[in-house]
Amino acid sequence: MDVIYDQKESKIRWLFRILLIGIATVFVALSFNFIGSVQQNALAADSNTYTDANGNWMGGTSAQHDAWLKTINPSWQSEDYANKIPADAKGQDPDTKNQYIDEWMPDKNLQQLVVYDLKLSSPNDITKELLNNNLTKFDPSADEQNDNQKYFNQVSDMQSLEGIQYASNITFIRATPDQSAAFNTWEVYPHGDLSDISALRTLDKLNMLDIQLDDVYDLSSLVGKKLDSGVDKSTAMSENHIVNASYLGSSKDTLRNSFTFIHQLYELPMVTLNSKVTSFTTPSFVIKNVDGDNVPVKPYYAAGDSNPNYNNFAAEYKSTAMVGCIVILPSNR
Repeated sequence: MDVIYDQKESKIRWLFRILLIGIATVFVALSFNFIGSVQQNALAADSNTYTDANGNWMGGTSAQHDAWLKTINPSWQSEDYANKIPADAKGQDPDTKNQYIDEWMPDKNLQQLVVYDLKLSSPNDITKELLNNNLTKFDPSADEQNDNQKYFNQVSDMQSLEGIQYASNITFIRATPDQSAAFNTWEVYPHGDLSDISALRTLDKLNMLDIQLDDVYDLSSLVGKKLDSGVDKSTAMSENHIVNASYLGSSKDTLRNSFTFIHQLYELPMVTLNSKVTSFTTPSFVIKNVDGDNVPVKPYYAAGDSNPNYNNFAAEYKSTAMVGCIVILPSNR
C-alpha cells in the first residue's frame, strides 16, 4: 500500500507540475502579447500624420504644430509660451537664454525678410509691437530677388508664417518665389518650401494672399475670411498640395476670375503590388470644392489623355513618378 500511495502521490505531483508549466506558458504568452500590443499602440501614437515625406506641415493639433515648429527652430517653446511674450520684448529671454524672436517667430528666413522689409539691423530688433504698428503688407521685393540670391533663397526656403499674426493690420501677403528671378536670373525652377500658414487664422484684415509654387496642404486658417482678387495683387494658390477648398467658402463671392487654383499635386501612400495581382482598387480619397462638395477624381493614363492640360502637366513632372498622385486641374475657380 505504501508503494501504491507513493506512486499516486508522484503522479499527482507530476500532473500539478505540468499544470503549473501550462499556466506559466500561457502567462508568458499573454505577457508578450500585451507588451507587443503596448508597443504597437506606442508606435501608432508616435506615428507622424501631420507632415508629408518631405517634412512639410499638413495640418494637425496644437501639440503637433509645436512639435513641428521645434524642427524648424529648437528654441521654439510652445504656442502658449509665444503668446505670453510681451509685445515689446526683444533680445534674450532671461528664463530660457534664447532670443525672444526665435520663441515667437521660429522661421529664420521669415525673420530676415521682415528685417529687410522694415529696414532693421537684425532679427533681434523685431518685436510684436513693431509688427503691429508697421507691417501692413508682406510682399518680398521682386527686384531684390533678382539682384540678391541670398534674399531669393530666403523667400524660397521659408517654411512657416508663424509670428506674422502679430501684424494685426496686415492686408496682403505674398509668399511666392519670383518666377523671373528663378528662371532668368538663377536658372532654377521656382519652388517655395512654405507649408504652414496657420498664423493667418487671426488676421481679420487680410484680403489678399499669394501662395503659389509652395507646399501648402491646409487652408483651415482661412475660414471666415473675405479674400479678393484685384488687378495688381491677386489671391492665388496654384501649384500646392491642396485638396480641400471648402475653407474658401466665405470668399466664394469675393474671389474673381483672376483667382488661380490650378495644378494641385497630392501624393497618396506608396503601394507595392505582387506581380500576380491583376487589379487594385485605391483607398477612398475625398477632394472638396469651395462649396464643400466631393469632387470626382479623373485618372490620368500614361498613354495620354483627351484633355491637353493633363498631358502638359504630366510632361512638366515627367521626371516624377505619378503613380499614387492626385492632380487637380481646374482652369480657374
